[in-house]
Amino acid sequence: MKPLYFLMLIPLLGVFSCSHNIEDVPEVSQDLKTLYFPNEERFNASSNENVLIDLNDFKTYAELIAEMDKNACDGRGNILSFTEKNRLLKILVFKNCSKQTLFGCYGRVDLFDFQNDSLRSNFETNVSADLFPSKVQETLDNQINAPYYNKDELKKILISIDYSSNRRNTSIENLKYTLRLITATMTEVQETYQLDIPYYLEIDKTNITPPPSPFF
Repeated sequence: MKPLYFLMLIPLLGVFSCSHNIEDVPEVSQDLKTLYFPNEERFNASSNENVLIDLNDFKTYAELIAEMDKNACDGRGNILSFTEKNRLLKILVFKNCSKQTLFGCYGRVDLFDFQNDSLRSNFETNVSADLFPSKVQETLDNQINAPYYNKDELKKILISIDYSSNRRNTSIENLKYTLRLITATMTEVQETYQLDIPYYLEIDKTNITPPPSPFF
């Protein structure tokens, strides 16, 4: 499992240019509860030097990616944070240096690829990004209902986000919307299924995604 774990860290979240109406985030209380994603243990286990990035400091997706890419090329990781109501969200994400070209390995993972206004699940046809919760539940149900189900061998989930079109004019609020959708979904799913589901987030994918394996 360890070789696969490190392979998955090489690719790790394409995004969706949200078509929903984006509202201003309301003022937050001074008494904030910090939430860690994927979890606090992952933060503590990270061996990289991570840079905490406040999304409120950026107006567009392009500005954010430029800062994240600089950190990645300097060998540092990125943690995205923003406040919402009385909560402070800290999200550990992977961003590959744009100067590198890598090949993704998706043999034993479930890939959810947010691209602008749509979502691709395991190389299927693009669907509405709002179907992400049902798609995650679908893949979990398929594994749980399999004859030789083992909760310790659940597929890891890779979530990729990228606003590949018109990124200079894509508001940072669009990214916040997607991150809210992802974190809320994964929190609810893990509580519902009572499972510790390993998942990873990637932003601005620069690795080359191979086609799915043939069925024969």
